[in-house]
Amino acid sequence: MSSIDHIFYLFIIIIIIYRFSSYIPSSVFELGLEPFYSSGDGNCFYNSLSILMSGDEDDSEIYRLGTAMYGLGHYDHIVEAVRKSFL
Repeated sequence: MSSIDHIFYLFIIIIIIYRFSSYIPSSVFELGLEPFYSSGDGNCFYNSLSILMSGDEDDSEIYRLGTAMYGLGHYDHIVEAVRKSFL
């Protein structure tokens, strides 16, 4: 990418942060927390988890696979818990 592309993307990020900063309660910043960006490709939960655990989104598939394997291994308990909560 050229330096103009970098400047353009930085400008877009600044606009996005400015636009959506009103959605973040001030208490988040008072606690010393800071929002961060994750890809919005439908895997934002796993992307965010990967960023928190390893610093990038590269491990998001591992967390997604682990969740699926846990669901398969504990299917009966999960179905029973859902049944109890809705009946």
